[in-house]
Amino acid sequence: MKQSKRQARDRNRKAKKQSPGAVPPTAAAYCPSCGTPAQPDARFCYKCGTNLGQFSAPRQWHAPTVILYAVIALGVVVVAAGAIFMSGGNTGLAPPPPSVSRNTPQGAGQQVDIASMSPREAADRLFNRVIMASEQDNMDEALQFAPMAIQAYERVARLDADAHYHMGLVYAVMGDFDSVRNQVATIKQYTPNHLLGLILEHDAAEQEGNPFGAARAAAAFTEAYDAEIRAGRPEYEAHRNTIEAFRTENTGQ
Repeated sequence: MKQSKRQARDRNRKAKKQSPGAVPPTAAAYCPSCGTPAQPDARFCYKCGTNLGQFSAPRQWHAPTVILYAVIALGVVVVAAGAIFMSGGNTGLAPPPPSVSRNTPQGAGQQVDIASMSPREAADRLFNRVIMASEQDNMDEALQFAPMAIQAYERVARLDADAHYHMGLVYAVMGDFDSVRNQVATIKQYTPNHLLGLILEHDAAEQEGNPFGAARAAAAFTEAYDAEIRAGRPEYEAHRNTIEAFRTENTGQ
């Protein structure tokens, strides 16, 4: 009986020493210093004497604290979104400059679903993308889409002089001047003095470092210009800016 009363008093003293709701620290399962398994409820490692009580369970976040941090973070996001909205979505980045070269095709850069086009329309769209990228010195993109453009033209049932001119320009971007000359020969086979064929021949010779070939093509262009313009070929109208720019560069007219 006396032992039972003493045990009860000991339990009461321990309960009074602990504050209400307090959680006793959790000791480490292994000594962090020597790795020895810790004895149950041991405060010190029996082998090296390291204090095991300081290696307690990780800190637990209280719900009010978590909610407070979440509200602050949400407020920052809302303020940032409001600032972007008030500025009209302007990020301060300038748009890329437009190309002014005579080879830039009309309508280049427009986003269109190629799958919905005819084979020729799809080929022309890829051609536009290659030339636009090349004019903007984005050679990675130009060389990525150049083979696609060539393959697209090869799927067209019947190619006209305009398509062969496009293919020649794409081959020039790729640096394949043998294929450029093949396109020039194909154009001249049907129209020996075709203005676009002569322009393509001139540009290829110039890029290859052949000034005599470039001068010969430019002279042939000047001689054939009046008669060819009177022929009223549809591709001349489509590339009128290119033709007139070439004429100005080589004759000053």
